[in-house]
Amino acid sequence: MFIEQLIAFTTDSVGLERILRLVHSLLQIVVSVPILVGYAAALLHTEKFRATAGMAAVHGTAAAMLAGARDRVNLGRRFSRMFRFIESFHGAHQLYMQLMGGGLGNDATRAVAGRPHPKKRFRADLWLDVFARTFAGIYLLLETATIVDALDVPGLAVWGPERAAVLHVEGQRYWFLSLSCSVAATLVRMAHVARDVPMPPPTDDEKHAHMGSPLRGDDNGSDNNDNNDETQGQDKIEMLNEERLRLRRIIQSRMAQRRKWQRALQARLVVLLRKVVADGADVLLPGAVVGWTPLRPVTVGGVMLFTTLLTSYDVWLRCGREVAAAKEAEAEAAAAKAAAAAKAAEEKAAAAEKKES
Repeated sequence: MFIEQLIAFTTDSVGLERILRLVHSLLQIVVSVPILVGYAAALLHTEKFRATAGMAAVHGTAAAMLAGARDRVNLGRRFSRMFRFIESFHGAHQLYMQLMGGGLGNDATRAVAGRPHPKKRFRADLWLDVFARTFAGIYLLLETATIVDALDVPGLAVWGPERAAVLHVEGQRYWFLSLSCSVAATLVRMAHVARDVPMPPPTDDEKHAHMGSPLRGDDNGSDNNDNNDETQGQDKIEMLNEERLRLRRIIQSRMAQRRKWQRALQARLVVLLRKVVADGADVLLPGAVVGWTPLRPVTVGGVMLFTTLLTSYDVWLRCGREVAAAKEAEAEAAAAKAAAAAKAAEEKAAAAEKKES
C-alpha cells in the first residue's frame, strides 16, 4: 500500500510540484546560511581546489551553484503550473454563476440576468472564494506571461528585465490578495462548520424501527372484571418494559449518530485548520517580495518548508484514498468475475447432467 501511494504521489502533478517546492525550500535555506554553504562547499569541491582558490572563492562558488540550482528548480515549478490560470478563472466563473442563480449552459443567460440565489447570496465564504480564485488566476497569468524572460537566455526576452521584474512584483501582490481571501474564507467556514457538516437524518429503517409505542392505544379504561386485574397489570408491566427498551434503542441510535457527526465535524475542522495555517504562513512569502512582510531569506525558506510539508500531507492522503478506491474497485471486479465464472460452471454442470439423463 505504501509503495502504491508513493508512486501515486510522485506521479501526481500536484505531488510532483510539492516535491520540487520542498527541494526549492531546502536550497533556499542552505543558500541563506553561511555555515551550510561551507558544508556544501566541502562536498562540492576537492581539497586541491579549496587550497588553491581560497575559502572566500570556494564559498562564493558554492553559493552561486546552489543559487543557480534553486532558480532552476523554481523555474521547473513555474512550468508545471504554466496553464493553471485557466483552471483558476474557470473555477471563479463557475462559482460566480452558482451564486448568481446556479446553472450553466442554457441557464447561463438567466443566471447572469437573474437574481442571486436566496440561500447563497449572503455566503461570505463563497464570495471570498470567488475573489481568491480570481486573484490567483491573475497571479498565475502574470507568472506565465513572464516565463520566457525567466529562462534567462541571452537575446531571448518578451518584456525586458525591468518590465519583467515589475510584472513579477505585481503578480506577487495578487498572490498575496488571493491567499488573504482564502484565509478569510476558511475562517468563515470554521465559524459555520456545522452548516457544512449537518447532522445525518435517520434512515427509513431507523424510522420504521422507532415508530409505534406499545403503550399507544391503551386508553380504553379498566375492565370491570376483577379476575382480569392481575393479567392486565402484568401486561402493563410488559408494555412498560418494551417501551423502555424502545426508548433506549432510540437514544442509543441517536447517540451513535451524534458521535459519528462529531467525528466528521472534527475531521472537517482539522482540514480547515491545516488550510488556514498553510495559507496564513504562505501569505508571508509574496509579502516579503512586495515589502509588506519583511523577512530574512532563511525565514522565507523555513516558511516555505513548513507550508510545503503541511500541504503535501493533504495530497498524500488524497493519493492514499485514490489507491484504496482503485484496489476496492479491482477487488469488486475480481469478485464479480469469479461469481460469473462460478455461475457459468454451474450452468455447464447442470447442462451436462441434463444431457446425461
